[in-house]
Amino acid sequence: MPPRPAGELGFDWELVAPLRAQLDDPSRRWWPALATITAPTLVIGGGPDSPVPQELLAEVAARVPDCQLATIAVGHMVHDNAPQEFLQTLLGWTRAHPLDEVT
Repeated sequence: MPPRPAGELGFDWELVAPLRAQLDDPSRRWWPALATITAPTLVIGGGPDSPVPQELLAEVAARVPDCQLATIAVGHMVHDNAPQEFLQTLLGWTRAHPLDEVT
């Protein structure tokens, strides 16, 4: 686990360790539930410089019905490192998947 960042944080640092434990669970026991997602889904990955293995994001996206994987190769904090490209990707996807089509 990374060290706690200095200064005031916009989130509860004490939750990072238990959340990481769930996300990094090598058993993937929760992966079968991905197939039960019924809403159109967008997964945005940060490319090869992200600490999140991109092949795992691709596997997750393949398990979710009606899921699109977009890659913005700027590392982990995509929304922070490339806010315009993140927003364009998100808005383009939401325009292609309007809420009135979600059942």
